[in-house]
Amino acid sequence: MDDSDAEEQITLDALLDESGASSRSGRRTRKPRARRKPKTPPTRTPAQDDPIAHVMLYEQAAHLGRTFDYLVSVKYDADARPGVRVRVPFGGQTLDGFIWSRGHSTDVQPSSLRFIKSVLSPQPVLNAVMRHDLECIADHFGGTVANIMRVAIPPRIAYVDAETDRMRPRRKWSERIERREQEECARIRRCYANADGLIEAIDTPRWGWDDEAADDATADDRGRAAPHDASAEAHDASADAAEAHDAAAGTAGITGIAGTVHAPAPHDAPRIVWDSLPGPGTWADDVAWMVARALMHDRPVVVVLPDSRHVAQAVESLRAMGLKEFSSVLPPRQAALQEVPQDAPAALRSALDHDGDVWWRGDAAVMLSSMPQDDRYRAFLAMSLGAVRCAVGTRGVMYAPVGDNPLFVLVDDMVYQNADGFMPYANARGVLEVRAREHRGTLVVTGHTRSAQAQWDAERTDVSVLEVHATHDALRELMPHMLWLDHEELQRRLDPTIGARIPMTAVRLLSKGLERGPVLLSLPADAPSDALACASCHERARCTRCTGPLVRRGDGASCDWCGAPAGQWACPECGGTTLRAVRVGARGTMEELTGLLRGVPVVMSSQVQGIVPRIGPDPCVVVATPWCEPFIEAPAGSTMAGSASGGPTVAGSTMAGRTPYAAVAILDAWTSQYRQGLDARVDTLVRWMHATSLCAPAGDDGCVMLLGETFPEVGDSLMAWDPRVLARQELQERADAAFPPCVTVADVWGNRDAVMNALRAIGALNDGDFAMIDTPMGAMPSVLGPIPIPPPETVSDRTLDGMNDRVRAVVRVPNARADELAHRLHVAEADHAARGNRVELRFQMYPKDLA
Repeated sequence: MDDSDAEEQITLDALLDESGASSRSGRRTRKPRARRKPKTPPTRTPAQDDPIAHVMLYEQAAHLGRTFDYLVSVKYDADARPGVRVRVPFGGQTLDGFIWSRGHSTDVQPSSLRFIKSVLSPQPVLNAVMRHDLECIADHFGGTVANIMRVAIPPRIAYVDAETDRMRPRRKWSERIERREQEECARIRRCYANADGLIEAIDTPRWGWDDEAADDATADDRGRAAPHDASAEAHDASADAAEAHDAAAGTAGITGIAGTVHAPAPHDAPRIVWDSLPGPGTWADDVAWMVARALMHDRPVVVVLPDSRHVAQAVESLRAMGLKEFSSVLPPRQAALQEVPQDAPAALRSALDHDGDVWWRGDAAVMLSSMPQDDRYRAFLAMSLGAVRCAVGTRGVMYAPVGDNPLFVLVDDMVYQNADGFMPYANARGVLEVRAREHRGTLVVTGHTRSAQAQWDAERTDVSVLEVHATHDALRELMPHMLWLDHEELQRRLDPTIGARIPMTAVRLLSKGLERGPVLLSLPADAPSDALACASCHERARCTRCTGPLVRRGDGASCDWCGAPAGQWACPECGGTTLRAVRVGARGTMEELTGLLRGVPVVMSSQVQGIVPRIGPDPCVVVATPWCEPFIEAPAGSTMAGSASGGPTVAGSTMAGRTPYAAVAILDAWTSQYRQGLDARVDTLVRWMHATSLCAPAGDDGCVMLLGETFPEVGDSLMAWDPRVLARQELQERADAAFPPCVTVADVWGNRDAVMNALRAIGALNDGDFAMIDTPMGAMPSVLGPIPIPPPETVSDRTLDGMNDRVRAVVRVPNARADELAHRLHVAEADHAARGNRVELRFQMYPKDLA
């Protein structure tokens, strides 16, 4: 080492020594910091009037479904009103919640009371009416208010709260809207039976409510949805009415099921059961007319639709009616400024100029879960403030704030999309029924198919129900040619390809339709796994372990429920050992069509292959699954004078998608006989009628073909476009078997021991008052099951204990005791959670299916 290196090393060591660091460790030692004095908590003084705030927290377990008491300081006294969003300490964390009410007394020890940490916004998002709605909905489904709030209330966006003073309601209706409404009203009168009663129901305040019921809860007591709550009088009046209803329902009873209806509830809302006409977008035109007429008569409207594609169609029809979406607009001064030439005097432009803020205005607010959070929160606030009187959207819009005497519209009430996937699994129909009852409103259930529940309503005698269905003249004008090409019909036509999936008769009709435009082939499903049946007798192949359906996965067969391989399977009916697939996906259908219709483009649209939103008017074959059918754009440069529904259509713009298919073929109809679930036949019919509605009428040579065997009631309903045929048969069979809607059903599942303990706790076993139920066949046990079920795919065995012994049971009670069942199940689950049990226990009121 030379001298220079030594000197450099010495210099580095010296620097390290000066900094107080060890030459061996290379780490520095820090000087000890002065200890800070503990902060003295600020002195806060409780408010003089009503210092106790009862706060409903967002996050609560089942056994904590209540409000918690906090002190309100003088600082937040003015802003901490009922309905505002606050932040409070809870345990060792800080949670958000809403002030439910304020008072001067509490059961909590004064030394344990803590102050509200902050008021997030002085805007009362939840007025008294909305708070009462959430309580009633939670009681109806056996959940907590916190369960409902998490889904019903959009997350707060701070800058949106500052826009409430720039939300402007419509002041008057234009002549164009009134003229369009009159035109649509004339169409409704011409096309639907009982149209006069329908118009009267929309026009008449409190239609279907008797005077005594109206006196029990007047509009003054309830009040309209308003931005401020001066008191909780409306909430108290509504709560008293709800208690009276629960007491009456709990003491009522039924003597049987078949041929009877459930015991009358004092304030069940009147219903309108509306069967839509065929034709692309006809149902959307009907909904748009209802919305316009109700708004003109100062009635708030909430429209719940199955999916975003339905929402887009409804919005297009609202635009054609002249109604506008809730959106940002320029104020009048700024709009006038846009028209002033740039070379205008500066004084003129200065007089018209403003601060640049926009206004928010519109007739209908769209609310979708896929929307940006600020748009959804803004729409919710606009409805709460009364700046917008109509909300349109998917399932979440059922919680939109409304005032008195609303009109609730539900399209296709039987579809799976209308049921929430979170506890307490609220469904759209039940929520709207509760809210219509509490607000003295009207519930409209519409769609192409009538559910068993809708038919049950139509046959009720204890509530006002109006049936609206198509006239014979309208059906003759709008229906396509209907062909049911089953085995018997193909024999009559001497078709040489009987037994083929797409017989030659269907190929000829499709080829003829391709001369005029696109044709549609509707598939039952496009699942990655194929269901299996016996190749000899066509009976559905089932697992020998749990009786679940067998499906094909890869090169083998396994159970769709428990996942067990089929192994040495043998048909219990005929003894056959050969399996065959009973469902062919979109790609296999496309390959089949390539050989039948050569040289014709094929478009696939499904959830698996990807949804094609629109196609051109050129001839092509569309292979699509239900609800994924592409809309057809009208030819470029053309303007259609009218649609099949009688409403005007504008090509390629507002009314895009109204061009019908030249022909529609419904493939694999025989797979409907293998569908599982209580609503299997109804679900099949709604898919087929939806596809049929996209076809051109018979006057334009439109043709619909149903290929294969199916249940007679389903085929007859489709051929005659009369959903009442199947609905009546469904209701009669369910009455005989004591199934909903003739009784109320709850689904209970989880760990076997937890489920059995819950059934004993609610009185559904042994000598409990829920243990037996009266049926036309005599008294029967109310519990079906329990049966073993597999663990859910999204939950691992380590998430909850006991997932390897998981069962499911169904409890049936008379409709008059539905609220009592929900309450008992809620108490049983809350007790289960309060004991700290880690095993699973869940329940669902009013499940869609029992299979």
